[in-house]
Amino acid sequence: APLTLRQSGSAGIRVHWSVADPESGIGSVEVGLGSNPGGFQLLPLTDVGQSSSLLVFPRALRHGENVHAVLVAENGAGGRSVFRGAELIVDATPPLLSDVQVTVLPAAAGDTCSVHATWHVTEEESHVQDCHWSIGRAPGGEDLLPLTRTPSLDTATADGVPVQHGDSLYVTVTCSNARDLSATVTPPATVVVSRPPLA
Repeated sequence: APLTLRQSGSAGIRVHWSVADPESGIGSVEVGLGSNPGGFQLLPLTDVGQSSSLLVFPRALRHGENVHAVLVAENGAGGRSVFRGAELIVDATPPLLSDVQVTVLPAAAGDTCSVHATWHVTEEESHVQDCHWSIGRAPGGEDLLPLTRTPSLDTATADGVPVQHGDSLYVTVTCSNARDLSATVTPPATVVVSRPPLA
């Protein structure tokens, strides 16, 4: 498609386009945004020069609001073409992230462990783009495992985490949706138990 829209965070709209005229070239390109097809309530037609994308921060976007783009391209001979982009529905809410469960399995050597985490994430308006996790000795910490993208959207495992009996671990999970909005959960500490209880 010659014109596409993508939400960037809660307040931005990124517009991408691709237009060409092999005979006379492109003389000018104007882009506008509206809350209805052909409207310009969010951005009046604006000359964008020779660029191929534009990041716009219109007035406060409302959750569920429709955004439409119009591109007007004029070639070197004065001919004009109008392109309309697909509708974008604003998603102003992050994913719902819950039920983060952490399991710690000590290694045989006793100075490292495997940390396994599972969670539940849903996204009704757009889709879940990715999830990251970290492990630290404090809430939100990354000293044991820096923030790392997880291979799946609901589970992650790290082996060889350097901890000892009695240490407290904090796992932090962050999931983002296709609109770059994210939710973060750090459940209570998990205490490493690598020795049997004393009789």
